[in-house]
Amino acid sequence: MCHQHVELQLVFKDCMKFRKRVIDESTEANQAVTEVYTSVANIIEQTLCLKPEDQGYHKFKCLKRECKDCGVNNLVLLPEEKEQFPYHSFLAKWQKEQLDSLLENLPLDQAVCSHDCSEGYACRFQDEIQSQYFDVNIVSLHVILYRHSNAEVDGVQSSGEEPAICKEHLFVLSDDVNQDHDSVLHIQKLISKHLEESNCTIKKMHEFKDGCAGQYKSRHCYGDPSCSLATFG
Repeated sequence: MCHQHVELQLVFKDCMKFRKRVIDESTEANQAVTEVYTSVANIIEQTLCLKPEDQGYHKFKCLKRECKDCGVNNLVLLPEEKEQFPYHSFLAKWQKEQLDSLLENLPLDQAVCSHDCSEGYACRFQDEIQSQYFDVNIVSLHVILYRHSNAEVDGVQSSGEEPAICKEHLFVLSDDVNQDHDSVLHIQKLISKHLEESNCTIKKMHEFKDGCAGQYKSRHCYGDPSCSLATFG
């Protein structure tokens, strides 16, 4: 299974879970016109014309989305499935603009971290041989670190007149599948140690994190940043 199918399966599963919850809380009228699809193939079928008689495949123009009689517009969406997307799209664009603006004007003694949790997704192997190379109990957190280049480490010295931003990809592997705020704090300490070993003097760290409710929206997660100076110096 290619990565496109894997990512589609993950999105499909969460979308159908959300749809089922909305339907359970809605009126019978919504249940009559909206289906909770059981598979990706099932939902794709709804966006294509019927297969020609005695044919095992759909018409090529339907598969290429060149047919005027079918398409994704045939899917029936609940208002709840559409009402949150404009705000979500705005937030994503606004956050990207803030990051770009920050990197363009990043002071020499500051750095930026972008944390992306894997949400505890497990690696599902397809056969017995591949299972020797993957451990489903290990999850990862991908951190992108932006900092000014150091001549001793990077071969280029960043300056106020000629800034040179270095982008590092840090992958933290852990068998702690919970990835709560304590594990994220531990990862912050590892990043701080990495910066010290790279001879980078950082006085302020800007951190971007995803919105996982269990990790970043509790009172403990709001309390941790207030202690950053005492924790990291």
